[in-house]
Amino acid sequence: MNKTLESIMEATQPMVEWNDLVVESYILNALFNHSDTKILELGAGNGGWCKALTRLGLYAPAWTLVEDFRWAENNTKSGWACDEKELIASIHSIYPPPKIDRVFRNVDRVIEQGDTFDVIRVDFDIDQNVLRDLVEHQLDSDGLLFMDDTKMNCGFYRIALVFDLILSGKIYPVWLGEKECVFSPTPRYTLRLSSGIHQVV
Repeated sequence: MNKTLESIMEATQPMVEWNDLVVESYILNALFNHSDTKILELGAGNGGWCKALTRLGLYAPAWTLVEDFRWAENNTKSGWACDEKELIASIHSIYPPPKIDRVFRNVDRVIEQGDTFDVIRVDFDIDQNVLRDLVEHQLDSDGLLFMDDTKMNCGFYRIALVFDLILSGKIYPVWLGEKECVFSPTPRYTLRLSSGIHQVV
């Protein structure tokens, strides 16, 4: 890891492996770095992933964040945001700050509003039917699903969720990283994107 990336990781605390972050940054900057892009992050934590990707050049997209703040409540010495106001303040601590459209405590609010997203990232425990509903109805057909903690020793349940969606033909693998994976609902798009990633990585 070079010094610039090390500095970004230290400043933003994205809670991802640095090599996963580099590939994710490549994918997002190549496909979704324009002003009408909408990203939904389920499990925003302290805003680390959002901040790190912005520092890596992803300036344009509008973010919808979902965080219930239970982790911070159970880890009071973490310094993480305990409510929506603190989360936005944490995200605005970098320059340029990411554009935050909305912050919700519950994914139900996202489903109620029915918006379509170019990117959905999952980094919290989610019901199987809720995830399926999001993929079927709120992930754009040319969009991508990012899943964190898809590693046997830290996220067996999320691996099971992903396999369910793959076996039912709802998503197709694009890239399998150290601890994160990316999927697409469109098989033809998946092959083209996967080929491009492997030429770079």
